[in-house]
Amino acid sequence: MPGDQQPSQTSDNADRTYQVEASGRGALFSFIRSHRSCMIAGIAVMLSLVGVGLAPLTFINKERDRDDMRRDLDKERNRTAALEQRLYEMSKTPDCDDVYKAGNTTSGVYTIQPDAAGALFRVYCEMEAGAGGWTVLQKRFDGSVDFANDWETYKNGFGDLSSEFWLGNDKIYQISNEKAYLLRIDLENWSSETVYAEYDSFYIEDEAAKYRLHVGTYSGTAGDGGYGLSYHDGSRFSTHDQDNDGISGHNCANIWGGRGGWWYNACNRANLNQPYKHGGGGTDRHGIEWTAWTAHQYSIKSSVMKIRPAP
Repeated sequence: MPGDQQPSQTSDNADRTYQVEASGRGALFSFIRSHRSCMIAGIAVMLSLVGVGLAPLTFINKERDRDDMRRDLDKERNRTAALEQRLYEMSKTPDCDDVYKAGNTTSGVYTIQPDAAGALFRVYCEMEAGAGGWTVLQKRFDGSVDFANDWETYKNGFGDLSSEFWLGNDKIYQISNEKAYLLRIDLENWSSETVYAEYDSFYIEDEAAKYRLHVGTYSGTAGDGGYGLSYHDGSRFSTHDQDNDGISGHNCANIWGGRGGWWYNACNRANLNQPYKHGGGGTDRHGIEWTAWTAHQYSIKSSVMKIRPAP
């Protein structure tokens, strides 16, 4: 029957369509297989070209990153340097005036550091309300400490900071060369009368220069007129074992100073380190001496040398 033959014809058409599609796919697969190496090479070339195009952008970005990093590093270095300088300034406590400004208003022994890179050492600070702190260099009041000492002992200092003492020439040098200072000398006689001498500048040179003394203009009640410390301005320090005075062939520390160290000229008109004489009645060789205080020029009961920053 004619109707019975229709499915066979449809099946034949589908087979032919499949064969054509299969033949096309096979041809495509065959083309891809035969040209695979060329296609891969082409893709590689394209990728290479794309890479060449992007390379300058990558290089530029890297350079920009480096520049940014350099700028950041420079900023950080500057901040670090500023912080280090600030810490350096904060860590420095050159004298008793700085101790006072830090809120320590009671007189006593404190630790200072004139040079932030140098050693710390202890000093006696005399605090004056509303005025500041004095760094005490020398103090005598009862003769309990022997001042007849050699060069090395005067260099390093001796005595008791809470009693009688000499701070030490090395320390005095370190402090006095840190700022501009004024010097005050307080004197008291055996009748409890007091006078003072101030010099508007003060410093000493280092050991190589024999701790040469420099003082400025005098003011006060103790008197000077060439008979106080101004007579010793420019003099080098001498001790009984090292003669640096202004007289050749003689050691003033031994002849006039009772072996006490001082800035001898030829030899002295003021000497706070001569042998202590109790009760008065001293001489120009025995007793704390300040010739300009004419009524009590020898055997003064007490002396204090102290400095603070000049106004």
